[in-house]
Amino acid sequence: MAQQRSSALPEPEPHPQPEQDPAQTRRRLGDVLVATGVISDDELTDALAAQRTGRRRRLGQIVMERGLLDEEQLARALADLLGLPVLDLAAEDVDPEAARLVPRHVAERTRTLVVRVEEDGVMLVAAADPTDVVALDDVRAYTHASSLRVAIATERAIRRRLREIWGVIDEAGSAVEPEDAEESAADARVDDAPVVRMTTELITEAIRLGASDVHVEPQAEGLRIRYRVDGLLRDAAWVPKSMSAAVVSRLKIISGMDIAERRRPQDGRVAFPVDGTQVDARVSTLPALHGEKVVIRLLTGSDVPDLAELGLDDDQRAALLAAAKAPQGLIVLTGPTGSGKTHTLYALLKEIASPERNVITLEDPVEIRFPGITQVQVNERAGLTFATGLRAILRQDPDIILVGEIRDTPTAELAVRAALTGHLVLTTLHTLDAPGALTRLVDMGVPAFLVASSLTAVVAQRLVRRPCARCVTEVEPDDDVLRAASVDAGVKLRMGTGCESCGQTGYQGRIGVFEVLTVDRELRAQLAKSADEETLRGLATAKGMTTLRASAIRAALAGSTTLEEVARVCAT
Repeated sequence: MAQQRSSALPEPEPHPQPEQDPAQTRRRLGDVLVATGVISDDELTDALAAQRTGRRRRLGQIVMERGLLDEEQLARALADLLGLPVLDLAAEDVDPEAARLVPRHVAERTRTLVVRVEEDGVMLVAAADPTDVVALDDVRAYTHASSLRVAIATERAIRRRLREIWGVIDEAGSAVEPEDAEESAADARVDDAPVVRMTTELITEAIRLGASDVHVEPQAEGLRIRYRVDGLLRDAAWVPKSMSAAVVSRLKIISGMDIAERRRPQDGRVAFPVDGTQVDARVSTLPALHGEKVVIRLLTGSDVPDLAELGLDDDQRAALLAAAKAPQGLIVLTGPTGSGKTHTLYALLKEIASPERNVITLEDPVEIRFPGITQVQVNERAGLTFATGLRAILRQDPDIILVGEIRDTPTAELAVRAALTGHLVLTTLHTLDAPGALTRLVDMGVPAFLVASSLTAVVAQRLVRRPCARCVTEVEPDDDVLRAASVDAGVKLRMGTGCESCGQTGYQGRIGVFEVLTVDRELRAQLAKSADEETLRGLATAKGMTTLRASAIRAALAGSTTLEEVARVCAT
């Protein structure tokens, strides 16, 4: 009946509708991602097909799993789609009391964080998925808020702030407060769930941030946790005093140490399972005023970079490869601890190792697993030192020998003699620059004529931080900074302003700057005659060697680092 009437009567004139924001009505997340150039039409079509055929998942999750965008890009796309602001939680003032209105396990499940109550009485909530109405209803139920103002933040940032706010939790999800230390200290055991969870979270987060070290430092009020990221320490978390002893004991147990021994330093090793892979770590303890300090060195460098990726310019790379492809000789890398010498050595091995050559390394510890070669771990307790290990290696018919570090005179003499007797030897020293390595070997007791005959190249290197790609901008440095670097005024350089991705530092990742000294006939003659460091440095510079500082300034002018990093890392 209704169909007959509708066919007989004319269609009514449509009433004019109020104009609506097209971002709220017609656009969808996929449209925003394509329009902003994050993904292509074909990638969107594939992701939508996967969403229809597989288990029910949101489009953003599928696209992230495929590596087509990251959390920050997804947050910006959602903000564009929904007309909501994006919160940088690293710089945001979060009220801990307001955040604790929602239990931690609920906040983690819903991926939300109560930031604070605004002046108008509205509660500001950061959400990784603002379209999840069930999650927001949970927040309302726990906070009894009459009105919520929702902003978008990444799940990683939300979890980081939750960990900072809650610290260690008990089984029910409530905070363990420092004032309960007297009662809780006796109850906190190394196998308690909160302790196990805390240690696991600390290491997992450090690995995901790319940290090289985790510092667990006892203070009067508790444990201060810091990560070394891109060469500098940054605060990561705080553990209440009631849990301090249990956390330290847990780290000692999993590292194979004696938890009853607290008066002397100890060393241990442990492998952490993270994202399906095992990450090796060295753990050391040091008795301090308020307890034992623990430092965890994360040995995450399993991928060997290409030599071209390290930061060497074309001339430096050509000179280093020429020395490495010689049948014999001594190549020395120099620089402070943590300057990337090991990665450079392995990048060099990657260029020259082949099935026809017997390659043996002697290291303490073996940080990078390299297939196809023999890697030996120094074990001083068993009598396997660098000197004894190198003597044994020389009886194994080697073509290329990598000695992790020259620490004493016997090792230096053996390395030099091995280079003279037909082997290619790669090793490291601790000196300020390349010319200093020549005199250091002589100072260690190796005759100058042997050093001059065996040494083919010396490489000094440092690591400088890169400007963060997400917040980088062009700036004009201060005149004082330009004058100190001998750079003309008016030059615009790249610098990060600080964002959530880089932890408000303005830097993310590092690149090497190098000083490559090729030891030719003239330098050998000067070294055999006099091992004066200043004379050798002047001769090397006159022959065209690019100094560390000049290399770093060149990298800053190219936008790979900043002049502030040059001043911090490279001495004048």
